[in-house]
Amino acid sequence: MTGTAAEVKSVTEIDNVPVGDGKVGQITRKLQELFHEASRGNDERFTDWLTPI
Repeated sequence: MTGTAAEVKSVTEIDNVPVGDGKVGQITRKLQELFHEASRGNDERFTDWLTPI
């Protein structure tokens, strides 16, 4: 799941039922890392996506 406030969140359970093994997977961790690098301006490929305030 993604959103401005949530950033990139894993879904590890739904209605108290684990999804998969109930742990954050490697792909989600990589997406979180890439998102944070882009949103912090550390990835030059995406600096034009940012608006300084």
